[in-house]
Amino acid sequence: MSTCSHRNTIVVGVDGSEPSVQALRWGFKEALLRDASVTAAIFWTPPGISPSSMPIPVVTPMDDETEVYREVLTEALRRARPGYEQVPVLEVVEPGLAGARLVELAEGGEMLVLGSHGHGHVMTALMGSVSAAVIRKANCPVVVIPTRLVAELEPSCAR
Repeated sequence: MSTCSHRNTIVVGVDGSEPSVQALRWGFKEALLRDASVTAAIFWTPPGISPSSMPIPVVTPMDDETEVYREVLTEALRRARPGYEQVPVLEVVEPGLAGARLVELAEGGEMLVLGSHGHGHVMTALMGSVSAAVIRKANCPVVVIPTRLVAELEPSCAR
């Protein structure tokens, strides 16, 4: 289990989407202004296999899953970090429910930053939302970067 135990850490949830890359870029910019570090985190739910559907136990290759998501996080960092190389970053790549794990990771941190996918009320009600779950449970400020700010957060804004 990973925890963020110091106040000057900004946790950013990453899923590889453009909004999450922009949230990561915003998190780096804010960390630079606050003399803070960034924890870039990606979580995934391992695929479940019903024991009754298989005659023998099946083990999900967690190392393979971890490597796939590590590559997603590495690519997001490659795109978001130019201009912010001096900001310390901790990478977290682990299985788990994203909303719950992000809240846990951000406990005691400066803030938690997420990108918005802009699905709206109907889609959020039908499929759930990490942002909505985090906002309800987090014990630190939560910043959700709206999709309309994506163009404003392009790399040219980096110092």
